[in-house]
Amino acid sequence: MTSTIVNYRPQCKIIVNHSLEIDHQLGDTGGLQLTKNLYAPCGEFTLTFPDQPYHNGGTLFGPVISDRRSLYDMVNPLDPIEIQLKRWQDDSLTDKDWVTVLRGFVRSIGRDEAVGGDGRVERRIVIAGHDCGAVFLMEQLGAILSAAITGVPVPPGLAYIKEFQLSTNPTPLRTFIWDVAYNATQQIMKTAGWTFSNVTSVEKGYCLPTFAFSAEGALWELLRRYSDGPWNELFVREGDKAPELVFRPTPWKDTKGAFLTDAVPSSVKTWDIPMKDIVTLSAHRDDTEQVQHTFVMSTSVIMQQNWLPLLNGFGEFNTELRAKYGDRIQQVQSTSMPGIAPLSLPEKEQTQSFKDNYSYLLDRTKWMVSAGKDVYQFEKGSITIKGNPRIRVGDYVKVKRGVIEWSGYIVSIQHNYSAYRQYLTTIEYIRSDQWIQRQKVKSGVWDKERKQG
Repeated sequence: MTSTIVNYRPQCKIIVNHSLEIDHQLGDTGGLQLTKNLYAPCGEFTLTFPDQPYHNGGTLFGPVISDRRSLYDMVNPLDPIEIQLKRWQDDSLTDKDWVTVLRGFVRSIGRDEAVGGDGRVERRIVIAGHDCGAVFLMEQLGAILSAAITGVPVPPGLAYIKEFQLSTNPTPLRTFIWDVAYNATQQIMKTAGWTFSNVTSVEKGYCLPTFAFSAEGALWELLRRYSDGPWNELFVREGDKAPELVFRPTPWKDTKGAFLTDAVPSSVKTWDIPMKDIVTLSAHRDDTEQVQHTFVMSTSVIMQQNWLPLLNGFGEFNTELRAKYGDRIQQVQSTSMPGIAPLSLPEKEQTQSFKDNYSYLLDRTKWMVSAGKDVYQFEKGSITIKGNPRIRVGDYVKVKRGVIEWSGYIVSIQHNYSAYRQYLTTIEYIRSDQWIQRQKVKSGVWDKERKQG
């Protein structure tokens, strides 16, 4: 009996201004490239269309209707846009499996013309933009403007605090990040028809808003600086119903596969990738992140000018590897504190505040030691697979190859969709334990990883 041929048909849906569908304008030469990086403020996309008169695409119940306008005349910068992808399979029970891969804004629209080698004129429309994380780049802090709005001219920090409806007292870090991000951007988001969903799980850390608002510039720089990385992560991703602002403890794993302290395992998903879906796979190990000593500083401890004891050997690890790697020193700045800042308090409270801040600094240092322990054993790499719109940055990917099963932390996703031709997804990952798992195979690893069935 002849086996059934299963047909996969990638599909793309593009909606501008919440009502104008333009995906049918892709024709058979258009395409989409979409990239999201965990450490960038926003995702990016580029759409390419043949330049032709706009039409409604037609339906089973009505004819094609065209008003003879180009997309270049119909789409404008900062129009809200939503992009959905799916891969329809012939034996699926339903095709209601669209996945939103981007909600955001058109940032530019262009029209290109060129004469081909056959003498024909080729025209195309290129639409580029960002996801909703773009609002953190568009919205800027300006002391003069905030002073004019609030009537509080000096110091600038108080004007920001009043404008964003914040407290002057030490504030939990998760509350500070969400309140600033939401209050500063809600006007742009509301105008565009979006709203952020609050996905925060950070429990440790406080912030002094009056210190945080000491500079001007893009809002993202403030949020990134005071999110207290690398212990925490701050990024925008797409949820089922709305764009999500994610602020969580970094969910890395150690070389034994256990989550580091403070991680919230429920905040990440693990996606199984079958070998039959993999088109290309590339991985490597290097020594660029290997360190021998870690010292964590913080503003609250530096202010008391009593942090020198931390330099007395604390944070030293991998001592047996010093002869091979040398003395590599890692210095990291923590912007949060455990509670009350040690500033002009009564003597008893001041002393206790110093102790709390010092302990908090040691806790942060121990996390860095755990994160960097034998980091040279981890792999970095990329996998290109048959298009999968569900996989997101900040999750884990798991691959089983023969007797070896390994995972990696996803830091970048790129979707490449070509109308009627192909849809591929490229995943970049870090902290993969593939090499570690290979060491557990007693013999014949080269053959065993290729064993099928």
